Order: sequence, then C-alpha cells, then structure tokens
Amino acid sequence: MRWVNQIKKKVRGLWSQSKAAAGRTDAQPPKKWNPRRTLLAIQYLAVGLALVLGLAGWGLAEGRLSRYVSTQYVKAPTAAMVVLRDVPVWVPAAQGAWLRQAVAVQFTRDPLDRQGLERAKLVLAQCPWIETVDRVERRGEQVEVAAQYRQPGALVRVGEGYRLIDGHGVLLPGWYQPQRLPIIEGIAAPPPREGTVWPGAQLQAALVMIRVAAGQPWVSQVRAYDVGHTDALGRTRLVLWTGTGRDPARDPHVVWGLPPGQEASIEPNTANKLARLAAIQNDPRFHGWIDAEHRIVEVYGATMFKREPLPAVSDPAAPTRYTLLR
Repeated sequence: MRWVNQIKKKVRGLWSQSKAAAGRTDAQPPKKWNPRRTLLAIQYLAVGLALVLGLAGWGLAEGRLSRYVSTQYVKAPTAAMVVLRDVPVWVPAAQGAWLRQAVAVQFTRDPLDRQGLERAKLVLAQCPWIETVDRVERRGEQVEVAAQYRQPGALVRVGEGYRLIDGHGVLLPGWYQPQRLPIIEGIAAPPPREGTVWPGAQLQAALVMIRVAAGQPWVSQVRAYDVGHTDALGRTRLVLWTGTGRDPARDPHVVWGLPPGQEASIEPNTANKLARLAAIQNDPRFHGWIDAEHRIVEVYGATMFKREPLPAVSDPAAPTRYTLLR
C-alpha cells in the first residue's frame, strides 16, 4: 500500500540520519537535549501510529461488513421483485413481464455486486420499447427500474399486416390490427431490426404529413397516408385516402403532392394547401368532407381541382370529369 511504503521510506531516512550523526560524534560535541523537540517527535510518532491502526481497522471492518451483508440476503432477485416504474399503458403486459425476467437474471445474491446493475442497464437499453434508461437501483432482493418508453406513432402496412412505429420511425415489436393510430401505406423499404429507425425518405415524409394533419379538424377523415405514388420526376406524391378503396381513379382521396417542407417553388406551400382543404371542408355543398364529399381532390397545383371518380370497373368507358374549385 502506498502509505506503508511512505512510512518505510521515512524510517530508513531517520536511520540514515542517526548513523551519520553517530559518525560525527568524534568530530563534533554532542548537542544539548531539547525537551520540546523530543515531545514534538513523540507527537508525530503517535499520530502516524494512530493513522496506521485506523486504516488497518477500517480495512478489516469493511471486509467483515461486506461478508455480513452478503450472508443476510441469501436469495437473488426474482422477476416478481423487479419493479418497473411508470410503465405506459401502451406497453404490452407480456413485454413488461419479459423485462422483469431479463433484469432479474442479471443479479446474484450479493446486494453489493455493482456489475449486476451495469448488466441490467445494458439489457434494458436493448429493449425496443425503451428510449432511455434513467436509473436501476437494488435494495436487498428488490430492483427498481426507471426508464423513458417509446410512444406509438403510427402503423405501417406490410403486406396484409401492420407494424408499429414511434413518432421518429423506430420499429416496435409485434404485429397489429388497424386501430386508432395513423396508417402509413406504400413504404418500399422492408421493416428494419426492431428498435431501429425504418430506413428511407418515404416513412419520414409520411410522419411529417401526420404531424401536419394532427391539428386539423379533418384528421379523422384520413384513412391512410400513402407515400407509394410519384410524380413524373419520381418524387414522392402524398395521397390522403378518405375511403376504404385504394383505386386512384375510382376511390375518393386527396392528392396532397410533395411532402410538407419540400414544395419549394414547385407547388403551393403547406399553409396554402391547408387553406384549400379548409375551404372545401367549410363549403356547405360538401358537408364537411375534404374530398368534396367522396370525390378526388387535388391541392398541389396552381389551382385546385376536384373530379368525380370513375364508375365501377363494369363501365370502363365512362369519362373522367374535372371541375375547377375556386
């Protein structure tokens, strides 16, 4: 130990000085005894001895305390003893049970084992539902976890099923049925690994559109946000489906155009497009529907158009009728 080596060094120095002083006794007369110097030396020696005994006693006591505490808790934490604080209602119960079990197995019966805390943090950080881990604490056999959880943002249609993502596009576990969440369609990129962001600009464009629509009175009319359509230059052209069908020629929808923020000077900006939809919704002829009461509406051009959907496939020769909306 460092303090022991320092004491040894001082003792060797004092011994060397004593020998040197003894060698000079023939050449110099002995110095007169000074009681104050002797008392000071004794005080220094007493302080040093007290420090040595105190440190040695502390090391012994710490070892005994650690062994005592370890023997008092003979059981390692179980899943039932893991407490997840403030878990949102949208996190599936099965996911919570898995998290408790995954955390519990990281600990031994030793409550002073800090490696278990670090292992538990790593396991929690790898869970797709958890955005950040705030703290992990152990008190005896009980473990408490505080974390920030991801919030569902939308459902992405994949084949005949739906995958859940948060508001940033991070893929969450499981498959779902359509529910009270925005639905995104037309994504070309396959689902990524759970807990990572869905790649590609299409999904981010849909999320931006969802955020724009969230504060509008017509948001409940949108059945799906479709990013699978493009213009003549291959740029994403957003479509807001307002019905159950997905035929661009026969089913009602709103053609929004380029994603919000990407219009530049090519199309009307987001505020102008929203104003156009508000004008349609407030027109008494259309009874509040932004698709002009089950028609096809285009708001991305220099002027706004609506057109009647084509009839059923049984009558393919029927023409398409366009109307300029002012």
